[in-house]
Amino acid sequence: MKVPTCHPKMPATQNQKNRRRTLGNEAQVERTSRRRIQDEEEDEDEDDIEESDDEDRMDVDRQGDDNISALSKTLVRYALSNEHARRPIRREGIKNDVLGLNNSRRFKEVFNRAQDELRHWFGMELVELPVKEREQQTTAERRKKIKAGTQQKSSNTYILKYRTPAKYLQAPIIAPAKAPTAELESSYVGFYHVVIALITLSGGQLTQAKLERFLARLNAKEYTPMGRTAEVLDKMRRQGYVERVVTKDASQDDQISWTVASRGREEVTPNVLANMIREIWGPNKPPEFEQKLAASLGVKPEAQGENGQSKASDANGRPDAQENGMSQEEDEDDE
Repeated sequence: MKVPTCHPKMPATQNQKNRRRTLGNEAQVERTSRRRIQDEEEDEDEDDIEESDDEDRMDVDRQGDDNISALSKTLVRYALSNEHARRPIRREGIKNDVLGLNNSRRFKEVFNRAQDELRHWFGMELVELPVKEREQQTTAERRKKIKAGTQQKSSNTYILKYRTPAKYLQAPIIAPAKAPTAELESSYVGFYHVVIALITLSGGQLTQAKLERFLARLNAKEYTPMGRTAEVLDKMRRQGYVERVVTKDASQDDQISWTVASRGREEVTPNVLANMIREIWGPNKPPEFEQKLAASLGVKPEAQGENGQSKASDANGRPDAQENGMSQEEDEDDE
């Protein structure tokens, strides 16, 4: 029986070793080349992604600016519509009706852009109304609120006011609204100016009985050209010109009085009232008229012209052509 013999492994020759080394080097070069190509492709992809991101950012910025422009125009229309009906323009209403949920944080940008549009095209701007205060609130209560930090600093309510140059504030340019008619609108504006003047000259608060006595002298106790006096006063209350205050007297009876509300204080300023009263009195004013008017309204006395006629002046002593709705040239023509 033959025993199988194991043949030992033959050692590799030098040529075989060199061939293996060459094949290994070629494979390594191929892997390195493949990795280099892959890295270059990844770099190109990253560059493409960065360029795409830059383009997307530019598109987003462009869309954002267009969005603010569109929202500001919507706010301008919203403000004009509310002002036509003399409705207050509230910050909350702007957020809900103009900006919506997606743009509520862009209030400042949209508001500032709308202000620029209103000033440029309409000669108007949004003005914040003063904070409403309770008339029966004492000075000590107000100080206590301020000290406690609970005093409201902003009303977040706006109205539109003219900010045009004085020479353009003339009746042929800024005429009364034609809704319902120019005559009724003029009568309404004159009526609430008179009522606010009566309240202001009475110390800021006027009882119902005294108001009725004053209106009776004007033949307007029961009726006005705009309708019943009670209905017109209620309309003025709703629009923010006056406020109806009801208090209890010693016998627990209701005592009604009237004060000037926030819109009335902002629109019918002391200088406006002073100029209106001067126009009503005409040139034949009683002695010390200007001193008494200045003491009642807190305005500076009217400066006298060279020919003895007077010129209206604002709180800084300048001709107040803007607030009384007349230009300086008109005053000179009247003289």
